[in-house]
Amino acid sequence: MYSKLAQEVRDSISNGQLPTEFLVDLAAEFGEAVSLVNDRLTKVLGILSEGYRDEALELAEQSPSLLELVGQLDLPEREQWDELLAESLLEVSPALMLGAAEQLELAYEEKRKLEPLMKKHRLLALAQAPLKSRIFILRKLSHTDPTNPIWLDDSETLQRARLSQIKSEFQLAKSKNNTRKLMALTKELKETWNVPIPKQLISEIEGTSETLAKSDARSKMNSIANRLNDCLVEYDETVARDLRKEWLDLNQTARLTPNDDVFQLAQEPLRWLAEADDEANQDESFRLAVVALESGIEQQVPIEQLDRKIYEAQKFERELPETLIHRVNNYRDGLETTRRRKTWLKASIGLTALIACIVSIAMYIDHRSKQNRIINSQKQMAQFVAENGFESGLSFFAGLDDQVQRDAEVIRLHDQLVANQSKEKERQSKFKDLVELVDLVGPLEINLDNYLDEAKNLAANDSENNEIEALRNRLNSERQIRQNKRNSLFQAKLKPIQKSLENALNEDTDLATTDNLNRLISDINRLLLDSTKRVDGMAGISSLMKNNANNLTAKAAARIRQIQMGNQAVQELAKLKRHLNAPKQYADSLVSFAEMYPDNINAQNFLSTAKESDNWNAFNSWKTIAEKLNAAALEAISANDAGDLSKKIKLASQTKFKMPDGPILKLVQFLDKKQLRPAGGDKNRKLLRTFFERSEYEIIEIAVQENEFYYLAVPFDPSDKTFKYFKKTDRPPISTRAINTKAMKAPHCRISEQISKQLSAEKITNYDKLCFELINTSLGSGNSSQPSPYLDSLVQCEYLNQVLLFATLMSPELKPFAEKQRSEMQSQKLVGNKWKYKTEENQDLRRIASKFLERFKEDLGELELSANISKEDLAEMLQWSDIQDYQLVGFIYRNANKKWLIDTTSQLEDGVELYCVNLKADESVGLENVGTFNAKTTELNSSSNLQSGRPIYINSPTK
Repeated sequence: MYSKLAQEVRDSISNGQLPTEFLVDLAAEFGEAVSLVNDRLTKVLGILSEGYRDEALELAEQSPSLLELVGQLDLPEREQWDELLAESLLEVSPALMLGAAEQLELAYEEKRKLEPLMKKHRLLALAQAPLKSRIFILRKLSHTDPTNPIWLDDSETLQRARLSQIKSEFQLAKSKNNTRKLMALTKELKETWNVPIPKQLISEIEGTSETLAKSDARSKMNSIANRLNDCLVEYDETVARDLRKEWLDLNQTARLTPNDDVFQLAQEPLRWLAEADDEANQDESFRLAVVALESGIEQQVPIEQLDRKIYEAQKFERELPETLIHRVNNYRDGLETTRRRKTWLKASIGLTALIACIVSIAMYIDHRSKQNRIINSQKQMAQFVAENGFESGLSFFAGLDDQVQRDAEVIRLHDQLVANQSKEKERQSKFKDLVELVDLVGPLEINLDNYLDEAKNLAANDSENNEIEALRNRLNSERQIRQNKRNSLFQAKLKPIQKSLENALNEDTDLATTDNLNRLISDINRLLLDSTKRVDGMAGISSLMKNNANNLTAKAAARIRQIQMGNQAVQELAKLKRHLNAPKQYADSLVSFAEMYPDNINAQNFLSTAKESDNWNAFNSWKTIAEKLNAAALEAISANDAGDLSKKIKLASQTKFKMPDGPILKLVQFLDKKQLRPAGGDKNRKLLRTFFERSEYEIIEIAVQENEFYYLAVPFDPSDKTFKYFKKTDRPPISTRAINTKAMKAPHCRISEQISKQLSAEKITNYDKLCFELINTSLGSGNSSQPSPYLDSLVQCEYLNQVLLFATLMSPELKPFAEKQRSEMQSQKLVGNKWKYKTEENQDLRRIASKFLERFKEDLGELELSANISKEDLAEMLQWSDIQDYQLVGFIYRNANKKWLIDTTSQLEDGVELYCVNLKADESVGLENVGTFNAKTTELNSSSNLQSGRPIYINSPTK
């Protein structure tokens, strides 16, 4: 990134004729670059200081790499650059934070060292290894990487979990008296923990472990004690000693007291072993004393030492071997003879020694003088060897006398000096040859770096090291210059390809676009292949050039993918209309399309539209209701159908679809009343019809008395002052009576027949209407405008009572009215009486019944206005039903040119009005006109605010 900038700085240093304006701009650019890198270093260093090494390294690795930038800006010529700026009276560029860079490099090194532990940590985590093993690795990581808080946090988390496990394992081991497990837990708790360990847990585990360990050890010691006693009986010392060792080891844990039974059991064999040990020790000591005495005789020690050795052997109060006593006596005699001889020789030896001493002193003085010269010469030669003083050392050696030159050490140092001189000449020659091999004119391949590295290893002083560094800097500079030239050539070759690519990226898509883009990608890849081969020890072109070329191919590849995705999107777009009639499935299809083709112009609109599926469901629900509903069906609707329809309307109303509130509310109220219709209509009709069939006779015997008619149920008996109505069919008619009688069908019979006929219809859906008809028939106004003059008012009340009872069961609308009227008839005793002939009571009741019937007719006339549903009411409740005329024909979308189109399921006429279900200003949902259809272009002519994916409807009345 800053390679070119760094090269410009180097060029400026070597060129002293640059204008000040150029230096000002270059210094500003270089200072800004250093400041940016320092800012990144400061940020990374701050994260490092908080202990988050991995995060800091990840930040440093973000392109361009921070250490790579530091390497580019860390100029060896920085001091000359600062001097140049100072001479030009310009502000010196800020210093590069090399200390922070070194800390960053240390962080990389620390991460590399941690890698084996981190790898093992990851493997253990993936394998869900025991917490004990994972904690062990985390402790190592925390110790190796103490500044990173992550290891300590993870370790504390696992340690808490491990403590919970230890509690469970302790309880299990305790229940099973598992001493080994308890000892292991005790040992584990004594390790270093980063979380507080409950003292009670430590106390419990250690106490239980110690108790069980003591018990276990005592049990084993009891067995050993018995075996020791067996060894005592058999005097088997070898086995007994091994058992004693086990006993003592176990007693370190059991710590038996002297009063313990097991301890007492083992005391006798242990005492026996101790006595055996003492006896064996005495034998061994005596043997060693005898050996020492024999050794003293063989070594001919003085008499005093011999006496001491004899004493050491005799203190054991054991007899010495006779051969040894004989040798001691002979040795004593020999020593005495030798002593006398020595006394005689001492005098002669003393005189000889005096003469020799005088001669020795003279010789010593001469020898000492020569020895001092040799030692001083050795030191001087050693210094020449150490300092590589070849010429001085050889001259010094030549000036030494023969005796000193013949000294072995001096000869060795001289030979070493000669050898070192030869090696140094060879080194200098090789160093010179390596330097001369670094030719900056020819190819600058990697072998030149190898020559410099070898020369660097051979360099023996600062001058040679500086020479290598200067040569290396020149080599790097020359390589950079050559790469800059290759970069320029590459850029020149890439420029026309880049221009063609930009044109291809911006042009409209056609069949040739993809082929053209693929061809340009191949051209760039071919150019990269030819230009990225390593030349002069460097990449053919810089990474910046390579990245630029790769970015171009990436753009082209992305455009190809975009074109391919666009083609696929067009195909998938055409499939969406398959699901239009299923709002939920259609919404899911819109979401799937948007997720699969997020760059499509319709994608975001599709996601918004998919959330509106409840609106389409509401519209479809209302439309389905409207298609099945008309005035005739509504008037004849059954209770069950009314309930189902009411539920559908209430469910559809949950979405605030723009429907007329008044008619919908009135319709729901109407349906709620309809569904209250009790069941058992056929049964109740049959019961009512049975009543009227009993009163419908083919022939009725009538007794006439003073222009009054009585309908007899039994033959008339003049002596019987009472009679009953309604003769049964199994009785023959009687035509001869004292009073005037005749056989005929009475008016009430015709009413019975008419009511029975009304109740015999195959299917009755409107019981309100039937009840009204039955009431009118029972009043005698069924088939004629005027009632028969022979209708008896009490009979009418009897008939009316039965009809009103049926109305209370089958007409919720009439029930309150019917119950009230029946209650009034019962209170006035107009029903359920036994009629007496020509009594005053009968006459009064007939007058009361006649008045009641007059008032009943008035009440019934008023009731008709609210009880019956009119055609006008039905029309008002159904005024919204024209919603069924709207037909789904497709959905809208935008093409690549941002024009609105409609994908239709059928052919549409030109100019037809188009509608969609949309959210209105009052936040309700309704149908909205969105424009007209252009049959030639399939475009949507509209100025409305449209949204892709919305279903489109037309108004096509079916009437």
